[in-house]
Amino acid sequence: LNYGLTVRDEFVRAREKNLGGAAFSPDSKRLLFTQNGDIYVLEIDARQTPFAVSQPRRITRTQGAEFAARWLDDATILYQSGGNFFALNIEKT
Repeated sequence: LNYGLTVRDEFVRAREKNLGGAAFSPDSKRLLFTQNGDIYVLEIDARQTPFAVSQPRRITRTQGAEFAARWLDDATILYQSGGNFFALNIEKT
């Protein structure tokens, strides 16, 4: 049922601006980071001055929190969610 009421407790409000886990890809063309428990990627074009940066692209969108995201290579990340580890090719998402 949808009564048009949104309830946000202290836990939810504390996570809303939580930013962390930033890491550059091995080729330095992407920046991986987490915000509010989801994983995002920024594309960086260093050929321009100043650098051209894309809008953040959300890679995950789940109810659980993803964290400890790391690059395995230029296109694949490894992250943890719900006690499990996942490898994800971000070019196929």
